[in-house]
Amino acid sequence: MIALVALFVGIVTGLFQALSHAGVNLYPQLTPVVASYYQGLTVHGVMNALIWTTFFICGFLPFVMIRALAMPLASCRLAWGTYGLMTGGLVLAAIPLLGNAATVMFTFYPPLQAHWAFYVGLTLVVAGTWLVTLNLVWTYRTWRVQHSGERTPLAAFMTLVTFVMWTIASLGLAAEMLCMLIP
Repeated sequence: MIALVALFVGIVTGLFQALSHAGVNLYPQLTPVVASYYQGLTVHGVMNALIWTTFFICGFLPFVMIRALAMPLASCRLAWGTYGLMTGGLVLAAIPLLGNAATVMFTFYPPLQAHWAFYVGLTLVVAGTWLVTLNLVWTYRTWRVQHSGERTPLAAFMTLVTFVMWTIASLGLAAEMLCMLIP
């Protein structure tokens, strides 16, 4: 649900950008919700590129995995805890975003600076994806013990590879957040 709401918000703010480029400036009428073009650009980028894709993939690929392995996730508590962590991070990041204190497009480039809560919130979202990876690996190991000698279903293998690659790739992002942007 969060993924779809984020997609909708991103599409609407993208429409405002397109209208602005066409010479129709609606931002004065949208104040205080969206006060400027760059705030709208940031909301659009964060909602579409970061929140929609992250929440969607963290919901869809575990679904693919449990269907491929024909078993539930290893830990439903971990899954719900992860959802809570990611949602809490989204709320924390949304506060400065909606308060026009994070007009950095959807980037994490050090010359552009947003409120610390924006960075901490998005770091929590990324950390949540690592917990999804942990749950998927745990689920796969449980399946492997019960099905030794069987081939791993392709969809389960692709899910694991996707999340392991993402986890490795996002370590640098978390290091940038924790060592460069938040301090």
